[in-house]
Amino acid sequence: MNPSRITLLTLALASSALAQNSTANTPKSNDAVLPSDFTQPCGADLLIDDFAQQRTFAAPNGETKRLNALGGDWGQYGGNYTISTTARTLSIVPARGAQVYPADPKVAPGSEPTFNWFYTQFSDQRAPGAFDKACANLTPFTAFEFDALAPRGFDFNITFTMRAVGDCKTRIYDSVYHPFSKYYTTPGTKQTIRLPFSDFVKNWAGEDVNWAWNKDMTWVNLVNASPRDALVISNVWLKGATCGAANGTTTTPTSGAPGGASRSGGAADPTATTPVTQGSGAGVAAGVGKAVVGVAAVVAAAAML
Repeated sequence: MNPSRITLLTLALASSALAQNSTANTPKSNDAVLPSDFTQPCGADLLIDDFAQQRTFAAPNGETKRLNALGGDWGQYGGNYTISTTARTLSIVPARGAQVYPADPKVAPGSEPTFNWFYTQFSDQRAPGAFDKACANLTPFTAFEFDALAPRGFDFNITFTMRAVGDCKTRIYDSVYHPFSKYYTTPGTKQTIRLPFSDFVKNWAGEDVNWAWNKDMTWVNLVNASPRDALVISNVWLKGATCGAANGTTTTPTSGAPGGASRSGGAADPTATTPVTQGSGAGVAAGVGKAVVGVAAVVAAAAML
């Protein structure tokens, strides 16, 4: 099996095949000045988590963090998440009535107010001096991939947050938002979801995203149709770039499209799939990165109870 797997697999097949055929990359230590790098054969995939074990870390701020296989933080505000090592899954239930925060003009100017977010990091928070300085070089990869099972009405915005070049502490503009429902198309069924980095090559200022200075991947404004509805994820990977594709410190990743990678230097096509507007489950056009899951979606979901 080709380690650059692009076909959709069932949970059982994905777990077995990836365990046997994907090469686990070795993260170099993060010195909190430069982004974490990864040593890998070209085209190799990187396991973020298979949820085979619980990993915890007593952080310097007194919190107990739950970590992925890279040592990055699984984190959430609003609601809760649980990890089952028996089922090898992570389940997320958003909060009802979570506090709503104004959009931060420094990272996502013009976006909807935010609530209920979930994130994961790609650098080891246990490394000396690295805590609270998540910073990773994702240029060897083309996509974030995971298996998902969610009921109808479960949605959120997906973004990749970024660091300033040369500064693993300062957060800059996030990538454009895309809704989960753009990729998860058949509610109630298990699907392999691939988030190609080529969809996220522009930030909220219209600039190119620099994948060599990533902070984390964040899911914002999680909503569900029923208070107990959960998103269940498993088999979480970074997909390796095709052999021969440029990695290094390029600001735009290879596309990871089937049939071989190609350079992607432009903004994501806003006509491909329209993000969800606030209060809408159908997806109404409202401009690149600005038609997103918003506060009114929570009101609409509550009205369904």
